[in-house]
Amino acid sequence: MQLVSVIAAEFDEAWYRADLASIVGERTDEDLAGWIDTLCRIQLKQEIADARFASKSVGAVFGLTLADGTNVVLKLFPTSFRENELRAIERCLAHAVAAGFPATRQLVPMFRADGLWGAFYELAPGRVLDPHTPEVRTRLARALADFARIMTGIDPSGLPLSPTRRDALWPPPHRIGINLLIPGGEWIDARAEAAQRLIRATDLPLFPAHTDWAASHALFEGDRLSAIIDWDSLMQASEAEMVGRAAVEFTLQWSPQGPQGPMTPTRDEAIAFVREYEAARGRRFDAVEQQVISASADYLLAQIGRHGHSGPDCADDEFRRVLRETAGEPLVSFGV
Repeated sequence: MQLVSVIAAEFDEAWYRADLASIVGERTDEDLAGWIDTLCRIQLKQEIADARFASKSVGAVFGLTLADGTNVVLKLFPTSFRENELRAIERCLAHAVAAGFPATRQLVPMFRADGLWGAFYELAPGRVLDPHTPEVRTRLARALADFARIMTGIDPSGLPLSPTRRDALWPPPHRIGINLLIPGGEWIDARAEAAQRLIRATDLPLFPAHTDWAASHALFEGDRLSAIIDWDSLMQASEAEMVGRAAVEFTLQWSPQGPQGPMTPTRDEAIAFVREYEAARGRRFDAVEQQVISASADYLLAQIGRHGHSGPDCADDEFRRVLRETAGEPLVSFGV
């Protein structure tokens, strides 16, 4: 399908089109498709033969087939990223690929065009599997432990700090229209503040942590994990912070093409993920790390819940429901 048609079909809703424009500007579909084709000619020395998909989350992403049949992904980053952060992500991703981790390979150095930073990556094959299946959950936990082993000792400087280590309570929203100050969500803020305060008071070593270990970012070929995608979520965090977030987000599946199940894990699933990670790691987390894991999971539940909160009478989504249910005992509790 022509890229212009893929863009038009994906961004047919006004809010979504405006969200895309927050990165690419007020280009028409034809102008945007032409500009992307120019980027392919300049950076990859190939023109576009076909388009596979387009989407916008943190960045704007376009799946393309080039004239020589190569399938690639173009990612355009939001202006909230600084160059040194993107260069640090690039460096750490290259290390993971060189170490044999199933990460998507960057094809050319990161580049700047029309005021935007972008990068081309290989388009990895595979499909998203149901993360509520114990075998899939175990593979995701083991893969994260493998990633931690590869990244331990790698300098995280330049990477953004994880949200629980920043001065502000919340990082800037990744979509337009998300208002984190809408009244009625103060109880969510309080949960996040308590988690952030605990984590910032600990002194655990930081490393390049993957902070978006979602099911939708893990591609499988058969039973084999073939690729982890979406690497702009590399941040400076402790291993315990990373695992706490992952214990909540490994069940996240945003794409309608993927398996449709609950977005949140049960308590048993979240704890099982941590225990399976520990087994792959080869040792248990100590008492301080356990506190950080529980707080990090709490913070992520609050962060997603706050994004979904739209007013005092806003009905609970899955994340706010789990927040209420875990008010007395954290989702990831080591006393069970």
